[in-house]
Amino acid sequence: MQKIISHWTSGSGAVYNPARRSALELIQVKDTIADVLRDIEDIENVYPKTVVTCARRYPGSTGYQEFREILKSGKPHLLVFGTAWGLAEPFISEADYILEPILGPTNYNHLSVRAAAGIILDRLLGK
Repeated sequence: MQKIISHWTSGSGAVYNPARRSALELIQVKDTIADVLRDIEDIENVYPKTVVTCARRYPGSTGYQEFREILKSGKPHLLVFGTAWGLAEPFISEADYILEPILGPTNYNHLSVRAAAGIILDRLLGK
């Protein structure tokens, strides 16, 4: 991961695309989710809630409009996206919130993580 970031922040990619360099300079690589949560707690002075995404529907999933309202509290949340086979079940079951899946017009609901992240971020933060 650090090799890719370095390419865009100090390597030839930084010269090629300065806007991408500025964005990627914000990245901090951590070894574990626990490290990320502690880092957020250190910055925000409150332990963040974890929010996970999944292509499967779970009982008690949180809808996007409902979660938009929760975000208005200003309290920190860590949004975690899974790739390939998704997040591990124990991690999902320990999350504070599970967002409802993105549903289309058919039963097929598996998207690339990039597409899912774009849709979810728009639903949560878009106008």
